[in-house]
Amino acid sequence: MKTKIHHHYAATIVKPNTGCDFFLVKYDATYPIEFLRGRANLLGGNASTEDISPQATLERNIRAKFSTKESGNAPLLDLVAHLGSVPICDTPIRKTSSGEGKKERIREAILTGLRPYEDYMLTVPCLNEEGYKPPMIFSCFLTTLDPIDFNLIREYHREHGTLLNIGESWIYRLNDLTEENPLTAWATGIAIGDFMKVSKPIPNPDHVLIEHLGPPRELYRAYTKEFDYDFPEGGFR
Repeated sequence: MKTKIHHHYAATIVKPNTGCDFFLVKYDATYPIEFLRGRANLLGGNASTEDISPQATLERNIRAKFSTKESGNAPLLDLVAHLGSVPICDTPIRKTSSGEGKKERIREAILTGLRPYEDYMLTVPCLNEEGYKPPMIFSCFLTTLDPIDFNLIREYHREHGTLLNIGESWIYRLNDLTEENPLTAWATGIAIGDFMKVSKPIPNPDHVLIEHLGPPRELYRAYTKEFDYDFPEGGFR
């Protein structure tokens, strides 16, 4: 019998190849899921019917979030309907100048450095207050950047503001995350804590329950043999 799954999310840990800094997305006040506003999440997004694999989901979402156009996050809006720190001087406020050359280099460095890390099956108890909702699968990848490329993110924040057209891009240190500054969303704290083998766990305020499923699989077809998805409603190709 297949395991019921609500939806599939793909994201990547982005960090320099030395040190304990992380490039994360902070949900702003416009984020549709209210309790996650102000939380930090790994860069990524939800699966869509057009995707053939978790990596394809991740690559599509990275390109959309780095686009200069509004990405129109239809999978997120559909899902919501279905569901019912850097130093202060580096805070990425929105500015008008573009810095497109740096943005493109950062985006391509992240995309070309992707490698699979771990699949997590998550159950989020606070989403079940109005009735049972099945778990989700969170496919986590890893990108370690050359320090020069990672420092370009800092430069872009200082000169142009956030890199993304949805949410706000931030750099946080591991100590920030263990001290709840900010709180993390979904499996972000769990995945970073696993990868860094932390002695002090990153807080899990939503009491997310996890099951390790091994590395992300090459195709969604490999999941649908074992899991039955609610979303996307059209299934995977």
